[in-house]
Amino acid sequence: MERPAKTFMIAYFAGTLPEQDRSIAEDYIASGQDTAFVQACMEMAWHQTTTAGIHYLPDQDAWEKFYHRTRIDTTVKEPAPQQQLPRRRFLRISVAAAVIVLLGTAYTFFASRSTPTPVSWTMVTGTPMLIKKVQLPDGSSITLFPGTSIRYNNEYNQHERTILLQGRAFFDVAAAAGKPFLVKTGNYTTQVLGTRFEIQEESNLQQLSLILQSGKVQLLAAGKPLGDLHPGEQLLLHTGNGQFNIRPVAAATATAWISGELSYEQTDFAVACRELEAWYGIQITIHRPELLHKHITASFHRMSLKNALDILSQTARFTWQQDQQHIHIY
Repeated sequence: MERPAKTFMIAYFAGTLPEQDRSIAEDYIASGQDTAFVQACMEMAWHQTTTAGIHYLPDQDAWEKFYHRTRIDTTVKEPAPQQQLPRRRFLRISVAAAVIVLLGTAYTFFASRSTPTPVSWTMVTGTPMLIKKVQLPDGSSITLFPGTSIRYNNEYNQHERTILLQGRAFFDVAAAAGKPFLVKTGNYTTQVLGTRFEIQEESNLQQLSLILQSGKVQLLAAGKPLGDLHPGEQLLLHTGNGQFNIRPVAAATATAWISGELSYEQTDFAVACRELEAWYGIQITIHRPELLHKHITASFHRMSLKNALDILSQTARFTWQQDQQHIHIY
């Protein structure tokens, strides 16, 4: 008897084969010509039906449901004494017996597999005027600038350590041989082994900043390195066109916010206002365009919004008004 196609037999066991074609599959199973082939088709059908969704559950209940989906009738009544069984009924009994044997063998194979653990995510978001520090399972820590969000899943620290970042954060990474630390921001990845650094991602401005305090980091785009940073350097990247430059920076001053201090040294007023917006959880509108690129030097240590704006107004010479959570600068 000619062996049916594998897809034909898989469809039979999956219960998707048209009724008029099922007799072909049953005749072949009953012939006992190639039990290994039949079992392989059954296992593939089982795999397809149990992994169609996210979860793979090779347990007894699932296996029983699969067995019933084969639609093979195993409840054949005993024939009357001295009565010869019709060929089709005999075939169905033979098919049922063969399937029972194969089901037992295939279940033993699949039940021995370990059930994968579903991926679950942890998300942490910083709140206004609060420096939030996250301690990771490997001993690394992340300090979140207000309004920043990070995510990592339950596979963290198994083979690698991956963090998804939106916003600004300072990383103190514990060394772990063979487990690179990866920070993903949009299409870019920062890879380190053990170091202290800051990443600031501003998607609305298509800008990414990387400041290294100690150790060594590498910025990757589509898996290809863009540049290495050394302590006391800042990498500024335009995420829209991929252009970047590396320049020296006072890393301790630029990252002083991790201790509650906002520090500016000849910084564009617009840049300072963006930080104040995130820090205090407010909206700032600058109504005088000439103020945008005015350089300011100031420092605020756990200061109220009013006091900070009063100091800045004296430095940059502007007036301001507050309308609930909206600051207007004139």
